[in-house]
Formats: sequence, C-alpha cells, structure tokens
Amino acid sequence: MEPTYQNHQTSLDYSRLDRIEVKIDKLTDCMIAIATAEEKLVSLEHSRLSVEAELKLQKDASVVLVRRVDSLQETVGSIKRVFWLIVTAVVTIATGAQLTGVLS
Repeated sequence: MEPTYQNHQTSLDYSRLDRIEVKIDKLTDCMIAIATAEEKLVSLEHSRLSVEAELKLQKDASVVLVRRVDSLQETVGSIKRVFWLIVTAVVTIATGAQLTGVLS
C-alpha cells in the first residue's frame, strides 16, 4: 500500500509543480509585456519631447516672420506714400505747365 500512496503523492507533486510552472510562465509573459509597454512609453515620451521642441522652434520662427512682415508692411506703406507724393508732384507740375502754356 505504501508504494501506491507514494506514487499518488509523487503524481500530486508533479501536478502541483506543473501548475506552478504554468503560473510562473504566465508571470514571465506578463513581465515581458510590461517591459515592452514601458519601452514603448519611453519611446513615445522621447518622440513627444522631440515634437514639442520642433513646435517651439516653429513658433519662434513664426514670431520672427510676423515681425518681419510687420516691418515690411511699414516699408511698403512708406514707399506708397512717397510714390503718391511723386505722382501728385508730377501731375501738379504738368498741370501747371499746361496752365502756364495756356495762359501765356
């Protein structure tokens, strides 16, 4: 009777060890999945920081361009005023010359 009990006990021990091994395998798979997820999160964080830095550069460049456009608008406004002053002076001189020629 003793060998049967021992065989039964050994069988139970192997069964128990198999269940423990399956649980350890599942835990290992979970740890690998967590490590993979962590690597992805780190990669995403690096990407986010890179995009954030690029966005800041674009924003700074945009501010510079806006300032430059404002400056050019002032320059173009001044050029337009000078142009119309010259046109007005030429028209005035031409009209004066015609009136002088007509009156003389």
